[in-house]
Amino acid sequence: LLEPIAKLQGTVTARAEAFERRLLDDEPRQLASVLAFAAAAYRRPLTTEETTQLHALYATLREEELDHEAALRMLLARILVSP
Repeated sequence: LLEPIAKLQGTVTARAEAFERRLLDDEPRQLASVLAFAAAAYRRPLTTEETTQLHALYATLREEELDHEAALRMLLARILVSP
C-alpha cells in the first residue's frame, strides 16, 4: 500500500516546489498590477514620489514579516483610503 505512495512522493514534491517558485516569481508582477490599480483608483498617473512611497510601504510590510498576500491587502487598503 505504501509503495505506490512512495513512488508519487518525488513527483508531488517536485510539483510543489515548482508551484512555490512560480508564486515567488509572480510577486513583482502582482505588485506592479496593484500599482497600476492605484493609478486607476487615483484617476491619474502616479507621481514618482507616490510610486516610491507605495513601494516603500510594501517593503516595510514585508520586513514586518507579513507575507506577500497580506502586504498586498494592506497596500490596497492604503490606496483605497487615499484621496
